Amino acid sequence: MAKNMDLFRDKFLASLKGEEKLKNRMTYLIELKPNKRHKLENMFVDRLMNQIQARVWVDKEEFRVARLEMKLNEPVSFLGGFAGLLRDIQIDLDQKQLNPKLWVDEEITAFFDVRVFFKTFRFKMKSESTKFELVAPSE
Repeated sequence: MAKNMDLFRDKFLASLKGEEKLKNRMTYLIELKPNKRHKLENMFVDRLMNQIQARVWVDKEEFRVARLEMKLNEPVSFLGGFAGLLRDIQIDLDQKQLNPKLWVDEEITAFFDVRVFFKTFRFKMKSESTKFELVAPSE
């Protein structure tokens, strides 16, 4: 996991776009754009990352990700488009603080549109979590 985080840290340039209130909490709005000069070992992953743009809302008090929006700006082909084409990716994540030490995923939506050879696959997912209850640890 740490290696993957380093991959993102080195591949993306972060810029502070301002501050916004999100669900009654103040956040920093950060935009992530690919650093196209930084090349990754895997050429396909590098081309894919070069087309991703993301915005992250970071809670000012807790420095936790409160919201993430990520999308693919341009399609990315496999083997010149013959083997396939990744047409679209969109991922949104909202997190919620239950107590000072606990944040949970409140809602996640994802959409993927990919063609592999002559077959198209579209995947849409939405996960909502509500009515959280803190349970005392068992003895």
